[in-house]
Amino acid sequence: MKRQLTILIGFIASIFFSAKVWALPPCPGNYNERKWNNCVSTRLYEDGSKYIGEWKYGKPHGQGISIWRDGGKYVGEFNNNKR
Repeated sequence: MKRQLTILIGFIASIFFSAKVWALPPCPGNYNERKWNNCVSTRLYEDGSKYIGEWKYGKPHGQGISIWRDGGKYVGEFNNNKR
């Protein structure tokens, strides 16, 4: 029983720590197309819409949330600024 509990705790800990290792860092400073690469941040656009999520080469790429001014939203995968 102790052995099973030890294995279970080790398994849960490995999942928790591996998720932290693979998480992307926050994007540096204000939006910058050249610097926002392989990072996570929020950008508020002039039209009132907002994107929260992963960035690659200054574009939404990866997991993210797009929220439009009218309240509609998309949650999911982005690929080079396209959903």
